[in-house]
Amino acid sequence: MATRIWASGKSGAQQTECQRRQNNVSRRAVAAHRKPAEVDGEDIEQQQREHDRKLRAAETLLELKEFSRIDWRGTAAAIQRLEDEKRALEESDDQLRTLREQFAEIEAAREVEGMTWMAVPTEMVPEIQALLARKEHSARVRGDSVSELSCGLTP
Repeated sequence: MATRIWASGKSGAQQTECQRRQNNVSRRAVAAHRKPAEVDGEDIEQQQREHDRKLRAAETLLELKEFSRIDWRGTAAAIQRLEDEKRALEESDDQLRTLREQFAEIEAAREVEGMTWMAVPTEMVPEIQALLARKEHSARVRGDSVSELSCGLTP
């Protein structure tokens, strides 16, 4: 029972393609309808090995209780996220180290100059700056040393 693909009204290339497809269909039909005696022993072994491989793969999939065990994309995304976080921490660690070094330099300079540091609420800074400016102006008027008032406070 052969199936014919008719290619009337088609170009030579299209007819050749139709003929090639018809030959493939015919070969597959013959292979599917071969008698068991015609089947090569090597083909049977190869088919058996392929069947066993597919069966093992299916059994492995059935053993899985959690999709996350085979979800490699989720794992890859988590790894990427952790690597990004690690990089950010390393960069901030470098920044932190730099800030600590700068702070140590400022602290050493402050100790050498005998300066005092004071923490004040941000909203009070303009008032304090105004007071220091008035104090500096008064000191200039009186002729006091401006260097004593450079920080606004004396030890």
